[in-house]
Amino acid sequence: LLPPVCAKESSKLQHYERNTQRQKAAQAAYLQKKKAEKAAKLLKGEEVADEDTSSNPLFKPIPQPSRLEALLIANQMQSYCQQINAFSGQSFAKLFLLQSLNSGAQ
Repeated sequence: LLPPVCAKESSKLQHYERNTQRQKAAQAAYLQKKKAEKAAKLLKGEEVADEDTSSNPLFKPIPQPSRLEALLIANQMQSYCQQINAFSGQSFAKLFLLQSLNSGAQ
């Protein structure tokens, strides 16, 4: 299981990915619709003007969530694991040594 903070960061990233996919699908549908409208106008003989999509909110990029907090948490967890490994490694070595001495004495 992930700690609650990691789960929260993961949720933010998944939400961003879903929104990006939705935006791409909406953009493709919009462009397809405009292409069909342009073809219909050409068949009618009407003048076709190119539309500027930069002002359309559909084409504005979705801001990425900050990954700084997740990076800091991951580094903190790694530091904790290294400390636990360093402190418990010596204790386990002593424990195994004593167990082998006790089993050899019996």
